[in-house]
Amino acid sequence: MRAAATVLVVAAVITIGGAALMTLTQSHGASTARPAAPGGATRLLAAIESPEQPPADIIRSIPLPPSTAVTSTVNHDRGSGTYNRSADLYAPGTPSQTMAFFQKELADFGWQKLSDDSTPLNSPNDVEFLASHPSSDGYYWEVGILMPAPDLVPPPLTTHFTLNLYEVPDPD
Repeated sequence: MRAAATVLVVAAVITIGGAALMTLTQSHGASTARPAAPGGATRLLAAIESPEQPPADIIRSIPLPPSTAVTSTVNHDRGSGTYNRSADLYAPGTPSQTMAFFQKELADFGWQKLSDDSTPLNSPNDVEFLASHPSSDGYYWEVGILMPAPDLVPPPLTTHFTLNLYEVPDPD
């Protein structure tokens, strides 16, 4: 019984924290029914950029839902080897709404779908959407959106998701 109560308290704290985060980051007076403009990710994803990586055309082509907030970032490549970084974010809406946003908007920004609603091997309770985009630097870049499977969690006020961005290594 005590474990169940602990789970409920943690879920309530996460929900209240997400609602507070959404309230703090939501712009007042502007419509939130439309996606972020091209380049909307530029400010939010600045923490995962390194000199000239990713190229500006890639960052400008990543749409984010309105009122998205970054909670943390990870530099997987640590400056050596092929670019591989991620950001943990929160956006208003359910996982289904957030996934639908990325499926539509990434396609509108020129990203080609590689996989759709797949279950990652190392994270069976999540779904992932992968897409690829050519860049001005002559390489392809891939973005992965990872979030809880919509049918495994009750609809939250906000959705926590991870955006992974990496350069596809040259096969030569």
